[in-house]
Amino acid sequence: MAVREQPDAILLDVRMPKMNGLDTLDELRLCETTKDIPIVMLSASIVDQQRALDAGARFFVRKPYQGKSLVAALQSAMADTSPQSKDLH
Repeated sequence: MAVREQPDAILLDVRMPKMNGLDTLDELRLCETTKDIPIVMLSASIVDQQRALDAGARFFVRKPYQGKSLVAALQSAMADTSPQSKDLH
């Protein structure tokens, strides 16, 4: 879907039913047409946080989160062209 739609940003929860968010992130980063789309990851796990940032997530939002934090992360991910990843909680 991301290949076809080319979204401005992608929001992924680590815990998803068919393929977890970390595996999805890995696949998106390997694909030429999706590798530069900013990705914001969600999880309550510190272990997931480090893995997501290491794998190329632009931002990581820890659960539970405030709606404002999620919106801010998505807005920043779309505006930020630097490769630095950030943790918002």
